[in-house]
Amino acid sequence: MSQRRTECGSLKLPWWGRLLRYVLYGCFWVVARTVTRLRVKWLDVGSGSLSCAILVGHHKSDLDALMALPWAFWSSRTGRAAARGAVVAGEHIFQPGFLSGYLVREPRWLSFLLHPICLAGIMKGMGWYPVAQGRERYLVSHLIDVLENEGDLPLFEVLECPETHVPGARADMRIREVLCWKYRDSLFTMRDFSIFKLALSDCLRQRHKQRIASSLSVFADTLNNGGLVFISPHGPICPDGRMAAFKSGVSQILQGAPSEVVLVASNITYDAMSRGRISAFLTVGPFLRGTKDWPRDRLEQELRRGILGATTVTLGHLSSYYLRQQARGGKCHVAEKEFQAEMYEQAKQMARADFLVDDRLLNQGSFNRRWHRYISYAIGRGLIRRCDGLLHFDPENVLRGSDSKSGRMKGWVVCANELEALMEIRSAQLPITAPGDLFETSTGA
Repeated sequence: MSQRRTECGSLKLPWWGRLLRYVLYGCFWVVARTVTRLRVKWLDVGSGSLSCAILVGHHKSDLDALMALPWAFWSSRTGRAAARGAVVAGEHIFQPGFLSGYLVREPRWLSFLLHPICLAGIMKGMGWYPVAQGRERYLVSHLIDVLENEGDLPLFEVLECPETHVPGARADMRIREVLCWKYRDSLFTMRDFSIFKLALSDCLRQRHKQRIASSLSVFADTLNNGGLVFISPHGPICPDGRMAAFKSGVSQILQGAPSEVVLVASNITYDAMSRGRISAFLTVGPFLRGTKDWPRDRLEQELRRGILGATTVTLGHLSSYYLRQQARGGKCHVAEKEFQAEMYEQAKQMARADFLVDDRLLNQGSFNRRWHRYISYAIGRGLIRRCDGLLHFDPENVLRGSDSKSGRMKGWVVCANELEALMEIRSAQLPITAPGDLFETSTGA
């Protein structure tokens, strides 16, 4: 079998990796267009084909990669650069037990069956490259580092307090014994270097810095070869809809990138508060040029403004924010007809203020159809209860609702947080669109 490879910066993609990308990204694209109504909008329509660019997006869901990567791979404007691009991925994806310890925790039988699977070879073959935070890593990554370099040591020679960091494990157990499904919760918990023995901690830090430097050089080389680099600047998924603080990844990649590199802010908005197919809105832009010499504060400010500003306002956003305002005002019910009319008016008002708004909300007929699907969803999920023309709701559920099993925030809490973040960004730019000006009817009620 031929071992011929093609280079993508410092990433060397095997022939089967390139073939697998075509197959998987093709399948993902078909699934994305079948399961969801995906709509793509470019904010910089005259920019031509993209190359030597960093696509920076807000990581909201595990679906993000299934949406953005296939689109970039098959798009006429990004496909050639994406084919020689690289994806900045969390190193936990490449660790043994990722599927069972992070992605599929329930049902337990399925989690157990998935535990032996390691995705590292497949992901690297497709151009995904592992990175990690500078100060913390998942415990499984720490332990595998020790295993590969110092050997299969007992935990009492590795950790300061083994029983604390791996509950249920004995101090005399060796690393290989701990890297099993039983301890998956502990293994996929973020830990800093201070939990290790002092001498070992210093070695781990040094090797970790070298790995980060190596990863950064790969992404810089990818850009120098005209490829695309995909990155989420804040790292893991933001479960509450608010964008977390940025890591230093983008600014560090820029240091080794060519001067013509382009930063492309992007945002995927999910209109999930509906019965039936989910609508997804992928907004590409704005484009930031000449950023290589920007200080980190300015870089993060402009990226945050661009990413949040690319949010498409949906009925889920408008209704969730409205109910939050009512709940904060001490109310526990609203008149359905007034609620519906208020949402339609607010959608048109935000469109006039140059927000990106779901087009279905700007026409009375399509708005009414979307409204009925929203009401069906809200009643089914326990957000509201319809009685005699009134919609009743629990203020505590509206303000702080979360899933009892996963602990994740309910969809309406996430939507309200997203809209608040968007309006905060816009109010800093355009005072006329401050939160006090929009929704003035609801806040004055």
